[in-house]
Amino acid sequence: MFTKHQSIEGILKEPGMKPYLEVFFQKWLLELFPEEFVRAPLGLAEQRGKTPWGEPLSVIGDQLLDGANLCGELLRKERRALLLWDENKGDWSPETERRADSGVRPGKEGVFLVTPSVRGRRDEGTETAGKTEEGLSDRELRPAAIVCPGGGYGQVCFEGEGTPVLSMLEEAGYRTFLLRYETNAPYPEPQMDLALGILYLRSHWKEYGIHPGQLIAVGASAGGHLCALEAAEHEKQKDSLGKTGPQVEICGSVAGGGDNSAYLKEHLPHRVELAGGENVYAGTDQEFL
Repeated sequence: MFTKHQSIEGILKEPGMKPYLEVFFQKWLLELFPEEFVRAPLGLAEQRGKTPWGEPLSVIGDQLLDGANLCGELLRKERRALLLWDENKGDWSPETERRADSGVRPGKEGVFLVTPSVRGRRDEGTETAGKTEEGLSDRELRPAAIVCPGGGYGQVCFEGEGTPVLSMLEEAGYRTFLLRYETNAPYPEPQMDLALGILYLRSHWKEYGIHPGQLIAVGASAGGHLCALEAAEHEKQKDSLGKTGPQVEICGSVAGGGDNSAYLKEHLPHRVELAGGENVYAGTDQEFL
């Protein structure tokens, strides 16, 4: 596990780290650290300035560690980045995303669901493999959460709205999954990614030790809108994704005020219809904003 005793240079030199970290931590954030301190311990480097928006660099340093440690777990196979649109449910990597013959539906090569840490489940002593449904007790099952970071539907910002939320929910006892949905794509493409992720959790609850009746979707900014709309629209998705809609038990969202132009492309007349707050009815999943 990386700590603030490591330098930025040392983290980036870890085998396989750089291409993964470019996905989970934006390059321009690294450039906020003074160049002369890139080789210094991160704990020292982050004391040498502030962000352009006034936050101490320690906030960015914490996000960097969250991202680097998540990448390390993926590289060590302690977590999976599951390709949701791959029929064989293979694993995503920077290399597979760049391959033209990935076998995944075009546009979905970078859509993945980061699974909970295998090491964490073993530490809890809650492995459920090989047990029958009747043999699983509520004490062995955990509530599950899917985290949807924001990014204005033009990118997925893991560093501020993804990995910190994942860590917080895992510490609170949730089996937490992190979604990278399709960006720069019109409605309903990102929506279908979240819906497919929810269906995957519902059909693999035993594999991950999930309580099938305790599933939440949490998002911020564009991710918050994605969750809110999912809570309102799951009934409409039954025809597209199967007889059972991808229902969540509760949805938490913090939606920003961006224009979301990529998401609403070709659907500008439907802005009101695609506003999560305009789709609430008596049967809508529980939601908080």
